[in-house]
Amino acid sequence: MRPAKAPRWTCSGFVPFRLNRLAAEVSAALSGEYQERYGLEYSGVARTGDAGIFRNDACSAQYIAHCTRTHKSTISRAVTALMTRQLVGASRE
Repeated sequence: MRPAKAPRWTCSGFVPFRLNRLAAEVSAALSGEYQERYGLEYSGVARTGDAGIFRNDACSAQYIAHCTRTHKSTISRAVTALMTRQLVGASRE
């Protein structure tokens, strides 16, 4: 008797791949909305907010980049845009 043939693996059946794609689609949709409404880059702004979940006090762009596993230049651009619009302020530490 022959062993059963293993099913062919595809990315589309891999749950982490599908979750990543879903997140990318939602992010892309929100990105245009945030750009149009507020003139802000959504991905960086969202990540700065994500890091805020973990603390109530001021934090650095480097801390946000570390917590969100986002490149520091993306966070830096988002923080600069938020500061320019006076939506966040510099820490006095």
